[in-house]
Amino acid sequence: MSSFTNMAIGVDRLIAVLFPLKIRITSSRSSCMIALIWLFSVAIASAELFVARVAEAYFEGDIVLVCGEIWEKASHGSIYWWMNIVFVCFIPFIVLTVTYSILANVLWKRRAPGNADTSRDQLALRAKRKVVKMLLTIVVMFGVCWMPLSILILFLEYHYELALKPGSKLISIYISLHWLAMAHSFVNPIIYGFMNDNFRDDLKNLFKKLRLLSSVRSASTTYTS
Repeated sequence: MSSFTNMAIGVDRLIAVLFPLKIRITSSRSSCMIALIWLFSVAIASAELFVARVAEAYFEGDIVLVCGEIWEKASHGSIYWWMNIVFVCFIPFIVLTVTYSILANVLWKRRAPGNADTSRDQLALRAKRKVVKMLLTIVVMFGVCWMPLSILILFLEYHYELALKPGSKLISIYISLHWLAMAHSFVNPIIYGFMNDNFRDDLKNLFKKLRLLSSVRSASTTYTS
């Protein structure tokens, strides 16, 4: 789901910069987009409800119970995982790369209106550099988090027997890479927090409001008691 959300954010930002007056993202369009993201995410994940089974497997000299996918035809599993990787990883990565590259290029070439002002232009240049670095970091971190797991899944799809060999570390590697991919869900807020001044200011204001609300409730409780 985070992949589709990031892809939607990238497209939304590009539209906002290229067509600021012609196309506006309204609340109804945003709600529709969120619903589509949820629907598509659930549709992809729901296949596990029909093929996930507990079965016996021979692992390091013992018979163990494992939860895995049992497909009527092996080719069906391959098709499913190829589609999964393409839609969850490859397409979002390509879309993010293209949209943020265009966005960075447009922002970098944009000039402030009015006469030249050295002080103002230097501030604008620093702001542009920060934005470009942030966009580049978002794309790179998406690839770092998702690509290793995607490549390993496709490898295991055709060489799963290697994971069951005695002493194989592929299962441990898979678990680690799966954790890395899931960790991407909280990577972007960290990037925004460190590299986006507006995000930090909004977060500070949110915490101030929460503290104020907490103090008001505390005072109300004390007065009531």
